[in-house]
Amino acid sequence: MNPVHKDSIEKVIDSLSQNLVWAWNYYHFLEGLHEEAQESNKQVERFPCIISCLWSAVFEALFVKLNHFTDRTKNVHSFFYLFKLIRRYLPESKELQSKISEHENKLHKAADPIIEKIENWRNQAVAHLTPASIDEQFHEENKMHLDEIKIYLKLYCGILNTYSDEILNRIGDTVSGSLAQKKEIKSLFDSLRAKYPLMFESLVENAIDFMKVSLRELRSSPKYSVIHFCS
Repeated sequence: MNPVHKDSIEKVIDSLSQNLVWAWNYYHFLEGLHEEAQESNKQVERFPCIISCLWSAVFEALFVKLNHFTDRTKNVHSFFYLFKLIRRYLPESKELQSKISEHENKLHKAADPIIEKIENWRNQAVAHLTPASIDEQFHEENKMHLDEIKIYLKLYCGILNTYSDEILNRIGDTVSGSLAQKKEIKSLFDSLRAKYPLMFESLVENAIDFMKVSLRELRSSPKYSVIHFCS
């Protein structure tokens, strides 16, 4: 492998690493909001628009980022494009070729229902406004939990670091930078409680039902849509 080939592989690894950093940030943001919502026991249905908009925006951004890893579009940065470059530039490495085959099997949606759900959310409800996106059956069949998302973020970290370590002799940390998200959200909520106790409690307490259903299950149902709450 010559320096030009190595540089091409490094650019893809760097691109995927940056994508993973954002995915972890979005995940921890949603997790932090969910945990804050869980702290309150009151259930009132007022002022859910702000929470709905925040959740919907971060939800969609997360699934766009997640889908980038398994995108099979020609010449876009994804694991499959990275595998293509490694096969082309390092054909003599039997160990890497074996790992690629193993990881391709793990990332194939036909063998993994969670990856299929991630692609369904991105393709049918985020990137495109399909009839399925407003179908209750679609939301039920593609329902996901935060814990499931975390499993796949860890999987993507492991896959990426495998090739970064073998080819570039480095391991990237894409997680720790976003771990402060939950603490920052808690600090923000605590500050708002102290400064605007009445207004803040009204906002948070009245969004609990929405948060418990939407954040924990990571699904967007017509019943809990932004339009429903804001109209």
